[in-house]
Amino acid sequence: MICEHVLRWLICEPVVMAVQLDRLVSLSRLPNVTVGVVPLAGRMPDFPMTCFSIHDDRLVIVETFHSEITTRDPRDIQTYVDTFERFADVALFGDDMRALVERIRDEFLPQQERT
Repeated sequence: MICEHVLRWLICEPVVMAVQLDRLVSLSRLPNVTVGVVPLAGRMPDFPMTCFSIHDDRLVIVETFHSEITTRDPRDIQTYVDTFERFADVALFGDDMRALVERIRDEFLPQQERT
């Protein structure tokens, strides 16, 4: 799950951003990969404060600026599962997600042509 604003941040050259977004679209077509994008349009279900990964029902890893926090506490895990589900409820998947990511990718391409 990725928030749209993260895809729009220019953290490297525009052409590199375009290639990365194209790769994301390609990966989303794999049968064992699901990519969701939470669009800027619409109301956010929560404030996206940190990156986290849910590995199973026994482990969550939370990324901070200076470290990773690992939790195995069932209450903590449920908090992250609930948060993930709220974002998933408003995210775009499949063709809708790919169309959004491709539009963002294409917005980076004209920037490259001007430089």
